[in-house]
Amino acid sequence: MRFVSDWYYNNGGKLPASIASICLCLSCFVLIVEGGCQEACNRSADDLLVWIKNGYDGSVRPNVTGGPVVVDVETYISSVSSINEKDMEFSLDMFFRQRWRDSRLAYQPLPDKGANQRVILSPELSKYVWQPDVYFRNSKEARFHMVPTQNVLFGINPDGSIILSARITTVLACQMNFRNFPMDQQTCHFYLGCYSQTEDNVIVKWRKGDGVIVPKDLEIPQYDLSSVISKDHKGVYNIGVFSEPEATFIFKRRLVFYVYGFYLPVTLVVLLSWISFWIDPESTPARVSLGVITMLAMGNFLHGGGATPNVSYATALDVYIITCFVFVFASLMEFAAVHCALNKYQESNMNEPCTLVKFAEPLKSPGAVDGIENESFSSSSTVRLPVTMNNNEEERSSLRQRKSLVQEAKMYYIKFNAHSLESYSRVAFPLLFAIFNLAYWLTYCGPSDEGHGIC
Repeated sequence: MRFVSDWYYNNGGKLPASIASICLCLSCFVLIVEGGCQEACNRSADDLLVWIKNGYDGSVRPNVTGGPVVVDVETYISSVSSINEKDMEFSLDMFFRQRWRDSRLAYQPLPDKGANQRVILSPELSKYVWQPDVYFRNSKEARFHMVPTQNVLFGINPDGSIILSARITTVLACQMNFRNFPMDQQTCHFYLGCYSQTEDNVIVKWRKGDGVIVPKDLEIPQYDLSSVISKDHKGVYNIGVFSEPEATFIFKRRLVFYVYGFYLPVTLVVLLSWISFWIDPESTPARVSLGVITMLAMGNFLHGGGATPNVSYATALDVYIITCFVFVFASLMEFAAVHCALNKYQESNMNEPCTLVKFAEPLKSPGAVDGIENESFSSSSTVRLPVTMNNNEEERSSLRQRKSLVQEAKMYYIKFNAHSLESYSRVAFPLLFAIFNLAYWLTYCGPSDEGHGIC
């Protein structure tokens, strides 16, 4: 009987001529389908390896006349090596595992190795076994690890259950939105699928409904992995319905790097520009130098200093830096307005009409005249100096006629700006900047749609 069974498997399942062999092989075939071939067929693991290479048909899926093959997939994420904002992609280094059952590969377990024993096939021999054509739908590139040997495990359990595990590094496309950068959360997907087999033949699903395993100590540069959501999905196309399980990775960016690198320095530059409000407006070189230096410092932070993604819209960091740039520019313009007002006021005072003077009685003393001519005076000389007639009503009336009401209003306006704009700026600039910061952080870092803050 052992010879008949061996002959049956070694010849690919062809029926022998004798009636007894036909009955034996029919019963064994039924048990193969039912997964109970271990006791009836009495095939050892060594016989299985020979039959896989010589008699097994890997072009036909298991249970070809029955229901679809259920493939349980599972992935262990060992690392997320990079998240590339420029190319909108992220890289996963993972152990990708597939499990399915092929009753044709059942064998009798060895009694001394327990129930969890497994036959491991070499990569060359595993090519003869049927495998599901699972692929990564949004993969840009992928590679198997070959050092020091090919990192692939192909194991067969006694009941015909198969596990295929491979270490794979893949680069996956991810559509990113940077409008809230750097307070953003990026949602990236990992799509699986069966390329040629519809759900009538193969069903691919996550193992136990949650097939993505992430270690607790996983570290990602500039990001925290907030959550991983896996779910089974079906894709309906013209040629049929395909299994398309997917996993969603939610990456939350770490804000501390950008607070130290951008927000804090930019805020200090804005505060530095306000020192000019306490410098005398007459000190033009000091105030101009301070304004130009702060403007140049802000220019280095425009567009995030090269650390922001190159997108065609303004990010949250761009909004903050550009607004701070406007505050610094406004402080420089404030000094220009004060300086111009002071110059106008001084010019107006210099262009006022001269006060009329009237001399006293003519000098009648000859000695006084001689003293003036000889630049010498004596006690007997009497000189009467000219006296300004400020109290003369006639002269006051003349001055009022020369100054129009428009000129007086202009003078008052210039004087008001020159002496009061500085005082108002010392209060208005900090107040407006505080209001801007309050609105900014509440908008970009306040409660989200889920009801909790994103910072």
